[in-house]
Amino acid sequence: MKNIPSIVAFVAALGLLALTAAVIVRPAADLDLWRGGTMALAWVVVLATGLAARERVAMSTAIASEEPPRHDDMPRRPDTASIALFDFAREVHGTLESDKLRLLISRRLPLLLGVRDVWIVARLGTRQQIILPAASGVDPMILVSDEPRHWATFPMKSDGRTIGLMGAALPDGGFTEAQQKLFKNVASLLAQALSTATAFETMREASLVDPLTGCATRAEGSRRLEAELRRAQRSRTSLAVLMLDLDHFKSINDRFGHKTGDAALTAVGETLLTTLRASDVRCRWGGEEFLLVLPDANVERAQRAADKLRQRIASTPIGVGDQVVSVTASIGLTLSVGDETDAQSLITRADAAMYEAKRNGRNRTSIVLAGPAAGRRSAVQRAEDSPVHTEPVVRAEPGDEPAADEWDGVERRDPHRRDRRRTPSPGRRATDAVVSGRWRDS
Repeated sequence: MKNIPSIVAFVAALGLLALTAAVIVRPAADLDLWRGGTMALAWVVVLATGLAARERVAMSTAIASEEPPRHDDMPRRPDTASIALFDFAREVHGTLESDKLRLLISRRLPLLLGVRDVWIVARLGTRQQIILPAASGVDPMILVSDEPRHWATFPMKSDGRTIGLMGAALPDGGFTEAQQKLFKNVASLLAQALSTATAFETMREASLVDPLTGCATRAEGSRRLEAELRRAQRSRTSLAVLMLDLDHFKSINDRFGHKTGDAALTAVGETLLTTLRASDVRCRWGGEEFLLVLPDANVERAQRAADKLRQRIASTPIGVGDQVVSVTASIGLTLSVGDETDAQSLITRADAAMYEAKRNGRNRTSIVLAGPAAGRRSAVQRAEDSPVHTEPVVRAEPGDEPAADEWDGVERRDPHRRDRRRTPSPGRRATDAVVSGRWRDS
């Protein structure tokens, strides 16, 4: 369309040229003034149109050959490094579980930074986290070898507070200014992500764990009991449920105050932690009452664990000024049978067994079974070395407390060993005496 004026001018010029030639070859008498003026005016129009078309074509060619103007305020297309950093930031901030976050960092960080040897050391609360690369073909142990190496370190700051360091192996020529800027941005990004994940897990743990005893809350204990009951049904194994209640706990609060009562509950929670297996469920059911779930346990094994718990609780001294107070516990025990899936019926039987132990003198274990063994109701008598007390025992001299019963290691829980289902029982992280740990992807 833009060439139409040029074509029209060209056709008009040809026509005018033919008319001019015809006038020249005809006699001069036939040429009047009006025709001569008309031809002159036509020539002027044709020449003007041609010149305008030529100028327009030249301008279009010049504009096409020039680069588009650039302005500093115009948005620029992000480069590949910026896109990779944005994707990495989106992934780490979308991961709130600490284990998954550390695994993601160990795999993606070396690729993002373009440095094979990179590490992170961060302290969040009472835990120290060490993250090493997980790239294929890289042995993380070379980072802690005796060979001297040069490292560039970058502080990891979260909310204005330094929580750790990110280190990268320094090449011979050092890092460029762009690389250093990238490292600083990544260090700040990871600090925020790790802090957020730790805060999320702390809040989640607070909703699942009783802060005084380190046991699971009642809601979490009920959920774990139902899960273990379904697992026992699938695996065709039995499940033991114990209801433990401290004897004369109200007398402790009345005579020595609630602070001593809290100390007794804390001591019982620690005894449960160090005695039971990692896969066993410890739950503070209410007040001084505890619900315990022992997967893959028969009557004999559950009874042995209950007796050991009673002995340990009775032999655990609780300091009250210059006095030492001891408490005892009554335990009711029941066992799941066949395809039993009703958790409430198990709790009811264990509760009934616990009250039977109370009626029979306290500081003992009673068993109530259902199904084929429904007729078997036995009160397992207390151990000879655990005398019955109708009131809390107060010994004036700390050295008078009985020696702790030696544990045979069969049921003892190792707080440093991972659970066989790779799921720690509630409260394990909050109560285990582990303030630092080393983590790396294997």
